[in-house]
Amino acid sequence: GGMGGMGMGMGHMGGMGMGGMGMGGMGMGGMSSNNERAFVTALQASGINSAALTLLLPMNLVNVLVSNGLMAEIAQRSGAKIDLGNEGPSGMRQVTLSGTMVANALASLYLQEKAIQFQQMH
Repeated sequence: GGMGGMGMGMGHMGGMGMGGMGMGGMGMGGMSSNNERAFVTALQASGINSAALTLLLPMNLVNVLVSNGLMAEIAQRSGAKIDLGNEGPSGMRQVTLSGTMVANALASLYLQEKAIQFQQMH
């Protein structure tokens, strides 16, 4: 599939990085924050660094996140670049995350958390 092709492109160094990461992750044990940071660092170092992910979020949520500076905070925390796209169907807005796969996944997770909090407030 697509991942296989990407792995080939990464070449020998990428393969080495991934192997090292697996071993490091095994050895670390309980400290989740350090674990997570090491995992993210290792993944970022492995050369999977040009992914884009487009989400559809409610327009009013996007406005709240932008006006409260939360969008910028999420971009900073995750390491992904967040671009606001066009208005989509029925009050939705396209939001494109670009960065490493890990950064995009983290940004997506943070956005989902905010969306849940937002729904509970309204």
